[in-house]
Amino acid sequence: MEIQTMMLDRRKTTTTTATHPCQEKDHAFLIQEQLRFRDLMEAPILELYRDIPEKVVQSYHFSITHLPQARWFVKADDDMFVRVSSVETYLQKYNSYLPMLIGRIIMESPVNRDGKWAEQDYPYIYYPYWPQGSAGYIMS
Repeated sequence: MEIQTMMLDRRKTTTTTATHPCQEKDHAFLIQEQLRFRDLMEAPILELYRDIPEKVVQSYHFSITHLPQARWFVKADDDMFVRVSSVETYLQKYNSYLPMLIGRIIMESPVNRDGKWAEQDYPYIYYPYWPQGSAGYIMS
């Protein structure tokens, strides 16, 4: 897998608010996790593939608001393992004070106009550069 680094322009960063109420009915296991470790954030967003970007934006907004001292944020899926010591070693060569995105960056991907993931309202031909979430990524 190719790893790329992209400098971010923090002036273009925006935050959004929840647009959907939480529909999770039985999440007692998450409540127990939170009571034990106090390490979860719940966003009032439907668990739909289409809403993943909104969930990620809300997660980062929460993180930078409540963890201003954090130097790096790692996005990983629940079916991934993160070797924290390896990530820490790898990140030593980067300056966390510069806006940066590290991972598999998808560039000039055409907007889907038909099929399951069609985007009819998006006005451009290509999506902006984006990190492939399923590969995991790191943001300063």
